[in-house]
Amino acid sequence: MKKIGLLVFILLLTLCMGVPAFASTTNTFSTQAVAGIAQPQTNTQSSSPTTATNVPSIQPAVDNAVKIPKVSIDQATAWGQKKAYDVVHFLQKVIEPIAIIFFILCAVMSMAGSFGNSQLVGRGMWGMAISVVVYAGILYAPELMNFTVGWLASK
Repeated sequence: MKKIGLLVFILLLTLCMGVPAFASTTNTFSTQAVAGIAQPQTNTQSSSPTTATNVPSIQPAVDNAVKIPKVSIDQATAWGQKKAYDVVHFLQKVIEPIAIIFFILCAVMSMAGSFGNSQLVGRGMWGMAISVVVYAGILYAPELMNFTVGWLASK
């Protein structure tokens, strides 16, 4: 059963690694080349005069559409990085106090284990070590993310 779990874990890690695709010709994309919506033809020559006068004129749907600005790959990358840093900042504010509380609880558990159950000392020490690593990861998350993005962007 452990072998199957390990195989599934390795398979999931392999699937998580994406292959980057880079644009080779231009960095600017636009919607200017998109053709407008085909307009229906009104029947001006009708056999009955009442149907020809009752046909309303159809306004093009493109006139009321929102104009999409031209965006370069660099601008999109900067926007994505800004949003990622916003998420990192939010997680720093939420997880930092949790790591500190966890460290204090593990220290209390380690101290209580020194008077009674000696297994609690080891568990408390491991908990404090894990909370220190998590706190350091939270503290340096923007730098770690910057390094990771730079490494992924390099060829």
